[in-house]
Amino acid sequence: MIRIRLAATLLLAAGMVTAAAQAGPPDNFVWPSNWPLPAFETPAEKAAPPEAPSDDITPPPAEPVRAVAEFELQEGVQLAYPFNPWNEMFVEMVREIQEVAIAYIVVPDLAAKAECVLLLQQNAVPLNNIEFQIHAIDGMWSRDYGAHYVWGQTSGEIAMIDWQYYDERPNDDEIPDFQANLWHMNFYETGIYHEGGNYMSDGHGTAMCSDVLYNNNPGWTQAQCRQAVMNYFGVDTVHVYQRIPYLYDGTGHIDLWGKMLNDTTIMVAQLQTSDPNYAMIEGHAAAMAQVPTIYGTPFHIVRCPMPAPSWFYFWFYYKSFLNSVIVNGKVLVPIYATEPALTQQALAAYQSAMPGYEVVGIYSDAIAPAGGAIHCTTIGVASHPQDYIHNADVTATPIGGPITLPPGGGTFQYSASLHNLETDSIYTEVWAELRLPSGAPYGPLFERSVALGANGTVSRTLQQAVPGSAPGGTYHMVVYTGSRLPRVVNDSSFFAFTKSGVDGAASEDMRGWTVEELEVRSSFVTASTPEDFTVLKAYPNPFNPATALSFELPSAAHVSLRVYDTAGRLVATLADGWKEAGSYQVPFQSFTLASGVYVARLEAGGAVSTEKLVLMK
Repeated sequence: MIRIRLAATLLLAAGMVTAAAQAGPPDNFVWPSNWPLPAFETPAEKAAPPEAPSDDITPPPAEPVRAVAEFELQEGVQLAYPFNPWNEMFVEMVREIQEVAIAYIVVPDLAAKAECVLLLQQNAVPLNNIEFQIHAIDGMWSRDYGAHYVWGQTSGEIAMIDWQYYDERPNDDEIPDFQANLWHMNFYETGIYHEGGNYMSDGHGTAMCSDVLYNNNPGWTQAQCRQAVMNYFGVDTVHVYQRIPYLYDGTGHIDLWGKMLNDTTIMVAQLQTSDPNYAMIEGHAAAMAQVPTIYGTPFHIVRCPMPAPSWFYFWFYYKSFLNSVIVNGKVLVPIYATEPALTQQALAAYQSAMPGYEVVGIYSDAIAPAGGAIHCTTIGVASHPQDYIHNADVTATPIGGPITLPPGGGTFQYSASLHNLETDSIYTEVWAELRLPSGAPYGPLFERSVALGANGTVSRTLQQAVPGSAPGGTYHMVVYTGSRLPRVVNDSSFFAFTKSGVDGAASEDMRGWTVEELEVRSSFVTASTPEDFTVLKAYPNPFNPATALSFELPSAAHVSLRVYDTAGRLVATLADGWKEAGSYQVPFQSFTLASGVYVARLEAGGAVSTEKLVLMK
C-alpha cells in the first residue's frame, strides 16, 4: 500500500532563498546562526583544528559479533528535537514510526520536551509509544551520530558500536555513550571518524560505504579503515565506492544513492543521463551486482529515479528518494512536491521491490538542501527483548479489604511489592495500568525504573485518587514488572475495586486519576556500601547550556544533589529528598551562570560522589 503525507514548507529556513549559480561554497562562508546545522560540516567546522585522539576509544568486541541490518526487526527509531524549521516533516515521521515501533526522541531539556509534546498533540499524534531522553544536542542528524548495534555470537547479548563524529558537535557525539549507560548496554567506541549515513550492512558480513570512510581518516591507511569496520562490526568484507563530489553532495554518503532493502536486494539511484555523476553511479550499480549475498547469488539491483541536481544558495544538492528508513514492515520515503512525476515512479519502485511493506511518502523538499532527509534524521534501535526479561515477582494488594467508592469518588491505598528472584542484580520497571468498567485500558498511572539487588525486595504504599466523573462499575488495577516500552511483561498482579455510581455526567477522561507515593520499603542481600552506588556522571561535559546528571541507587535512600562553584558557594539544589532504588537523570541548566568549573555533589545513604562540571559559553 502507498500513502502520501501532506507537503511541508518549501524553504530550508526563513530568509533562505535560491540565488544565482556561483562556483561553489566559498571557504569563508559563515553559516548563519539562525540556520539549522546541515548534515555536512559547515566551512567553519571543517576548518577547525582537529581534536586530540579520544580517550574513550575501546577495544573491539572480544567475541564474534554480527552487525544488525536496518531491515531487521527494530525496537524503536531514534530522532532528535528541536527539528525546526521542518516540524511538519518531523510530525509525520513520528506519526508513522510510533504505529510500529517506539519513537525515542532526544530533547535537550524539559522545556523542549514540553514543546515537542504540544506539537505532537496539536497534530493528533498519539504519545503512548513515544519515549523522551534528555541530552544536549547540536543537530537533528541522528543517523550520522547515533549508535549501531551488533549481536554477540557467543553471549547472545546486544551491544552498541559508536563512531567518532564531527569534532565541533560534541553533544551529538556523546549521545550513544549516554544511551548505553541509560540502557545498561555493552558499548564499544571506534577510533575512526565516520557517519552512520555512510554505512549499510546486510546482517551477514557484508558492509558498504563510500570513500568518505578514507577521506575522514587521513592518518589511516585504506586497509586500516576497512579493518576497523570489520573488527568492530563483525563484517567480513567492506565494499567502498567513490563518493559523489562535494559540489553536488555535501556529505558524500552512500545513503544518497544506494540502499539495502533486504539481504538480497539493493536499490540504486537512476540518475538523469545528462547528470555529470550518471556514469559513476551506473558503474557502482554494476559493481554491486557482482557482490555475492550470503546465499551465494549476487545482489539483485533495482533502480529508483533521481531528479537532476537542484541549486541552493552556494551549492548543488539532490532530492533523493533513497534517503528512506525501513521499520517493522513500513518504509518511509522522502518525496518532493517539485517532482510529482518522479515521486510516483519512486513510490512504485519501492512497492514493487518491497511488496509486503506499507510505503509511505513524506514530503521532504524543505530539508533536502541541508544534505539529507528521512534516513539522515532517524536511526533504528535494534530489538533486544531478552535484555528486559528477568525472574521477578510483583504483587499488588489493596489496603483495608475490598474497596467500594461512592459516586463522588475518593481515594484508596494499596501496596505494590517487587521481589528479585535472581542471584544477580536486575534493572527493571514497575508500572500500573487501569482497566475501566467498559474494558478500555488506561495508563500508566505510575511508572518507575528499579535497580534491585540479588534476592532483593522493594515495596511501596500508594494512594490512588478517583474522580467523581469516573463511570460507576468495577475497575481493575493491574501492576506489571518488565518493560513498558517495548512491552515485555515478566509478571503482573491485579485487584478489583468498585465505584457505586457517578457524580454528574460520566466521563472516561482520566484527569483526576492522580497517584501519591506514601512509603517505600526495601531490603537487599547486597550491602548499601559506597561501592554499591554508581558514581555521579554528567553528559555532556563540558556543556552549554544544560547537562544531565546520572546516578543509580541500589536501595531507597535520602538523596542530596547540589552544585557548587569553585569557591564552595551553593549555586543549585537539584534533589533533596527520599528516592527509591533505581536509575536517575537530573537535568542541570546553567542559563544564569558564567563559564567556568563547577562541582556536583551527590550524597545518598552515607555514600558521596562528586563530578567536575565544565561550563563553556
